[in-house]
Amino acid sequence: MVNFSFLVDLDINNVNHSSIEDDDLELFLSSQSSYSSLNSEPSSSNNISIALHNFNKVERLHYKTNILSYWEEQNYDKPDLYKLACVVHAVPATQVSVERTFSSLKFILSDLRSSLSSEALDAIMIIRNNTLFKNK
Repeated sequence: MVNFSFLVDLDINNVNHSSIEDDDLELFLSSQSSYSSLNSEPSSSNNISIALHNFNKVERLHYKTNILSYWEEQNYDKPDLYKLACVVHAVPATQVSVERTFSSLKFILSDLRSSLSSEALDAIMIIRNNTLFKNK
């Protein structure tokens, strides 16, 4: 069994941000970021693409930074990115709902119903897994 008790003793507010360059994850992300920025230019007609491109130039946060507090602070400076961050961080961090949906697929797509079209299968999955329709 793995012991995670050391995580309890971490003080997230007292993070040494100068050690970010020594972090292997940070080095990997930096290399990927520089690669992707060389290969793509944002469209001038799309404001969010420009905002994301400009945000790519901002110094990366330490991995222990409270990301929700950070975006609350950025609400007035970067309102479009703040809205995008709210959507991104609203997605559950676990895959339980996806796994549940995938498991329900075995009850829908059986050997006897293997000729269902993808559109019909999509419609059945939406109705079956949407909580708004379950109560009606």
